[in-house]
Amino acid sequence: MRITKSANNNIFTHQGLVGMTSLLQHLRTAQYADFIVRINSQEWDGISTRIILRNAQLRAGLAGCILTIEPSKLLQVNIPNNFNFNILKDIKDQLFNFDAINVDDWHLDILDTTILDFLLQPNYNHNNTRLDHDLSERK
Repeated sequence: MRITKSANNNIFTHQGLVGMTSLLQHLRTAQYADFIVRINSQEWDGISTRIILRNAQLRAGLAGCILTIEPSKLLQVNIPNNFNFNILKDIKDQLFNFDAINVDDWHLDILDTTILDFLLQPNYNHNNTRLDHDLSERK
């Protein structure tokens, strides 16, 4: 029996069927496993993954190790088009933890206010006046 290319695949991925997992769950499991293998690899794939994560750490202004940082801090950062960072963010959102062996390699000496610290402050504009005042007073 042949199944046409236009046949729906919702039978195979329906959540109500007992013992079946969705394609998204399979994809996430594969991506998480591949990420963990890459982050621990000493080959080019592991090196490039760590370089990309280090770049994301610098862009986000995270002083601590991006692998062991609290999930609440990491989930506030949005870096589009960075697959490795977004996988790490998804993993942290699922409350997975990492134990970094060389934490000092990931530590950044930040002496001033970072972009993340600035964005987490209450809503201020460039003149340091509050933006959340009543707009009816501006008449």
